[in-house]
Amino acid sequence: MLQVFSCDIKTGEILAELPTRPSGDVTRALMTTTTASFSLPIADPACPRDWLGYTAPWRVVFVLASDDGRIWWAGIPTARTFNAASEKVEISASSLEAYLGRRYVPARRFDRTDQADIAAWLVSSTLDAGIPIEIDAPATGVLRDREYTTDEAGTVLQRLTDLSGVIDGPEWWIETAWATPGERSRIKHVFHVGYPRIGVAATRPQAVFEIPGGLLDLKLEERWGESEAATLVVVSGEGEGETKPISSDHVALKQEWAGYPRLEVRQQAQNVTEMATLEAKAEKTLARLSTGTRVLSLSQALDASPRLGVDWDMGDDVRIIANTPALTLDEVLRLVGWSVDPEGTKVTPIVASLSEPSEDKGIENR
Repeated sequence: MLQVFSCDIKTGEILAELPTRPSGDVTRALMTTTTASFSLPIADPACPRDWLGYTAPWRVVFVLASDDGRIWWAGIPTARTFNAASEKVEISASSLEAYLGRRYVPARRFDRTDQADIAAWLVSSTLDAGIPIEIDAPATGVLRDREYTTDEAGTVLQRLTDLSGVIDGPEWWIETAWATPGERSRIKHVFHVGYPRIGVAATRPQAVFEIPGGLLDLKLEERWGESEAATLVVVSGEGEGETKPISSDHVALKQEWAGYPRLEVRQQAQNVTEMATLEAKAEKTLARLSTGTRVLSLSQALDASPRLGVDWDMGDDVRIIANTPALTLDEVLRLVGWSVDPEGTKVTPIVASLSEPSEDKGIENR
């Protein structure tokens, strides 16, 4: 069963436990802002008297934890709805990443600076009068040039997304944990940077999901819809007319030689003017879309093995085995998040794209 705690947004201290649960599944994902909705029964005897203060938007953080203390999700209330005909208050909340979208990047230039240091500086720029966030950003060895100006009006979240979106860009996520392990009295937030990835890479991971076995459900989708597959990708940047920078055509020759018709995807990269950045974005997008999009979904009981936080965590590789008439699968795949149902009985790991770029994809940059 999930418990919902209200914590002070500045100190992290638990203020109260609230007699509510999410209205639907709650999700945590790498480099992603997620949302959740709650319905608070204010007439419930378990509802604290100062429920108005404990649900105040941008004053508290909601924390969803299971009985064993595992924190599954944390988010900031951003809206409340009071209905005169109801004894329930509806509350909307967004994960901590949303705060990075509410702070703008100050002016600064970086020359041949480790990309982890740039990411760390971006988040550090929010700490003045902001939410306390610890930073874990080990050096990556990848040096980049970046110039940020205030007239671009770019948010920290936008700039982090740009930084991680290029070839060899860093990954990141914000973890909410108990400030003191074993004590459930105060939370902390940690901004993690990883390169070449977040999580543990393994050719033979110990965490194994299997059906028939512990899995409740396993489904594979192959998608070739709009923006889900491409043999040609072009990315344009910021500008108008002749001043608008546009990448070269990035073509998946191997797929076209094999008989696929040309499928085009054209993207706009906001606030990007450097051609090298546009070329890198186009190359990365083509590598991801040149074989279509394959989506694997699975779910299992929350207390079943392998367990999140024990056998696997954000970004880790796991082994997934299926042996059924419709689906035969035995692959090492990466998990980049999870969803938990409102009752706290089922977890749905989020699998990274199955279309992994290799060293030889038949991709030509021209």
